[in-house]
Amino acid sequence: MSTLTTSWPGPTVSPRSEWPKLHLHSGRLGFAIASVRGLVIGQLLLLHLAFGAELPQTAAPLRAGSRPEPVTFEQRSIELIRGPAPVTGVAVSPDGTLLAVSSGFGRDMGELAVWNLADRTKRYELRRPYGIRSLAFAPDGKLIATGDFDRIARLYEAASGELVAELAGHTIGVNSVAFSPDGRRLITGGLEGTVRIWDVNSHKLLRTLSGHVQDVFSVAISPDGRTIASGGRDQAVRLWDVEAGQERQRLAGHASGIEYVAFSPDGVTLASAGWDGAVKIWDVSSGEQRRTWSDPDGLRMYCVAFAPDGKTVAAGTSNGLVRIWDFATGELRATLEAAGPDGEKRSDAVFSIGFTPDGKLLAVGHTDAATTLWEVAAARQVAVLRTEPDPDDQPSTVLAVAYSPDGRRLVSLHADRTVRIREGQKGKLQGILKGQDDEIACMALSPDGALLATGGSGKDIILWAIDASGSESPAGASENATFRVSPRGTLAGHTSSVFSLAFSRDGRWLASGGFDHAVRLWSIPDGAAKATLAGHSGAVRTVAFAPDGRRLATGGSDHRVILWNASTGQAVATLESHTEPVCAVAFSPDGAVLASGSEDRTIKIWDLKLADAAGRSGDVPLRTTLERHTGAVWCLAFSPQGKTLASGGLDNVCRLWNPQTGALRAAPACDSAVISVAFAPDAAALVMGTYDGLLSMRQARVFDTSLDAPLATIPGPPDTLMSVAFSPDGQTLASAGKDLTVTLRRLPSCEPVRELTGHPMGVCHIAFSPDGKTLGACMYNGQVLLWDVPAGQRRWLLPGHPEGTRRVAFSPDGAIAATAGTDQTAKLWSVATGQLARSTPVQAMPVSDVAFSPDGRTLATATGNWRQWRLPGELRLWDVQTGEELAGLGSHAMEIKGLMFDPRGERIFSYGPNGVRIWNVAARRQEAALAEGTAVCACVLLPDGEHLAIGDNQGGLAVWQVAGGKPLRQYTGHEDMIFQLACSPDGAYLASSGKDGALKLWRIRFD
Repeated sequence: MSTLTTSWPGPTVSPRSEWPKLHLHSGRLGFAIASVRGLVIGQLLLLHLAFGAELPQTAAPLRAGSRPEPVTFEQRSIELIRGPAPVTGVAVSPDGTLLAVSSGFGRDMGELAVWNLADRTKRYELRRPYGIRSLAFAPDGKLIATGDFDRIARLYEAASGELVAELAGHTIGVNSVAFSPDGRRLITGGLEGTVRIWDVNSHKLLRTLSGHVQDVFSVAISPDGRTIASGGRDQAVRLWDVEAGQERQRLAGHASGIEYVAFSPDGVTLASAGWDGAVKIWDVSSGEQRRTWSDPDGLRMYCVAFAPDGKTVAAGTSNGLVRIWDFATGELRATLEAAGPDGEKRSDAVFSIGFTPDGKLLAVGHTDAATTLWEVAAARQVAVLRTEPDPDDQPSTVLAVAYSPDGRRLVSLHADRTVRIREGQKGKLQGILKGQDDEIACMALSPDGALLATGGSGKDIILWAIDASGSESPAGASENATFRVSPRGTLAGHTSSVFSLAFSRDGRWLASGGFDHAVRLWSIPDGAAKATLAGHSGAVRTVAFAPDGRRLATGGSDHRVILWNASTGQAVATLESHTEPVCAVAFSPDGAVLASGSEDRTIKIWDLKLADAAGRSGDVPLRTTLERHTGAVWCLAFSPQGKTLASGGLDNVCRLWNPQTGALRAAPACDSAVISVAFAPDAAALVMGTYDGLLSMRQARVFDTSLDAPLATIPGPPDTLMSVAFSPDGQTLASAGKDLTVTLRRLPSCEPVRELTGHPMGVCHIAFSPDGKTLGACMYNGQVLLWDVPAGQRRWLLPGHPEGTRRVAFSPDGAIAATAGTDQTAKLWSVATGQLARSTPVQAMPVSDVAFSPDGRTLATATGNWRQWRLPGELRLWDVQTGEELAGLGSHAMEIKGLMFDPRGERIFSYGPNGVRIWNVAARRQEAALAEGTAVCACVLLPDGEHLAIGDNQGGLAVWQVAGGKPLRQYTGHEDMIFQLACSPDGAYLASSGKDGALKLWRIRFD
């Protein structure tokens, strides 16, 4: 990373011709997870002492709210500075000169890095918002194909990283890619269970091979190009005839999912690696199993590869080991244990391995983000390739952030006296201005993006000309992008530190505010001082021009907001409502509204339009006060349409508001104080800069529907109300939580009519029996209480699941209660006797939910606990009478949080952090997906079976049309994650519980 180091000029404006031309050269963006320790606290301390501000507090609990309209934000931020992701794929170029490495799980940031094998230097890297699951070189080495979690396979030029094509067709993530031997075809395997064949030249889909009933994890093509092999979660290896497009053979023998398949160099045999800890060798012609190697330690096998000479087979395991077998004798020749930086062996899973063409080296990809190189003959580790943080891009408090007008660049000011220029969409660091002797407190980017102004403790304002005419290769792969940064002059006049800067919309004027209580106006580009505005009795903390440039708003430590006539320099109005220093002011895009934020933890919305209409511009009415922040409001920004106001605070939350109504729409949380916010010019993203030095980007989606408010709200302590349920007659609403009580309420008034008390532990889930006479309550100690609702008495105390019971559901006849447990089983209980009737075999993960089919014959189970297990959630069907497993329908890329049958029993809806999946029960496969990219925390199917209510982890709530695949109506009110949803039997009401502790009742409308 080249950096700009310069000495500061004198206190006068120097002619531009006297300034030397300096350059900022592009560099790689290093990803590092920032922590509280090591932050440059002293850089902000100057501001706090001068302002009398409260210091940033420790990380607050996550806070969120309902989504804004028209911009709504996804649950997961793309952090522009973060740690490297797990390695998911490695591939060596056919000539042995390049090593390609893919990384990233699910919606984590993905990376494609290409290294020179000779000197082990990185040639280039590309980043994507989603993880990259797999990759492969074309036979001629000119292309690299990747399979991405965003459902797209991509082709890149191997030499430069330029994006060639995007192949869209899979409905879930692309898990595996392979080129045909002639390079004319690309084979892809998807999480929805299909294998697809693409034309590499035309980029068209040629054929879809369907047969797997669950995820396809791996695909391979034989050396003669005639046979495709695929393996997946359904425990079967399938062989496909390429020309006929039909399944030729099914190879059964694995006891669990098959993670990887690979042909031998002669194409005679096929190797498969599975979760059952076995590598199996198959005869391709006959389909017979010739050999099985089981891992000595019973570890899962995640990948397998033949050496180029076919004499050895290598396989990667779930705890970081690589086993190498002699193919002829079947003997275990070596076990490779990679060493970590501390000298201990790497224990993270190996997801991918690849031999060099000469067979001398083996590349191993580890989930701790490292790729190790081994000399195969000596079984010796010779190198570690790893993406390290850029030393010039270390975390430092983000004081300000701004987009260029075209959205192509993102400029951020940091407390370590640097200004960093990034690519606007992916965050790649392109240039860095650093080395100033004085502390920088503020910056402003001109409307045309060509001029940058900085100010701070040095009293003077420095103007920098930014010329981004330097070239940049497609996909941002190379390092030849050059920003020419030319200091244009110094604006001298302030007698103390400068704390705020703002350009007028036409770029002709610059306003500055300082600790000397003065507001100064400067002419651009000549730098002449136009006026000094006196009126504040304290430091001027913030300045902003109105869109038409006629007015200027300033806020100060004197608690006041002053409106000025920008032409005459006269004060037009003084707005006195804040009780603490004013930290931020912002005009709406139409100039009708002014927002001000303060250390008093409030945001004031001032109605300028009403004042102008009344001809009383000096008497601006206060429209509303927004009071949800629990710390000082440090920054404000309106969306380009003006329909959303973003506010950042020292309470670690960025809140999104409807400036017209004052309604809180969402509240994405950060790990530290939010110091700066900025919307992209097209409102496609919101960037938040934080005290711990992270830049977080929220991707946006546009909704055209309006937001509805709740009919009733019953507030409660945060994080206490966990579950809600309607009685079958629709007259009662039950709610329960950590207060050991189930409350029954009369509808629609929500007045409490009864409390069921005596639970030994908090309640995490409740459900009514079909006749409404029994209510099941799952408790945190794993027990389940069955209540006699009419009598208000306990019926049975079921032992449930010792490690925890997550859900309870009743059969249609009410005779059986099914429970889902963290002990990885589902259990069936007799409601009449309270005795255990049956338990499923232990599953691969904790069981998260259970549901009966409408006819009561089938039980569906879902599994998942992504945070602990890091494995996809599975959906299975069981025969209620016999307890036998009927089918495994499929899986989510992450966990499954819940599921439900439709009224006819024809479809199952499952949901989780990556959206909603719709499964066809008869066909045993997924048929559609909804709300992809949304972290769905709660979901309920409306009685008509054609609409879903979906709640997310930011408090967003919407009703979706199943057939149309889009939200019809949104609801606003929750401030945080929605725990559970329930719908009344007549489809008229929706009830929700949230992390904010509130119980809300909504009327469902589709007009």
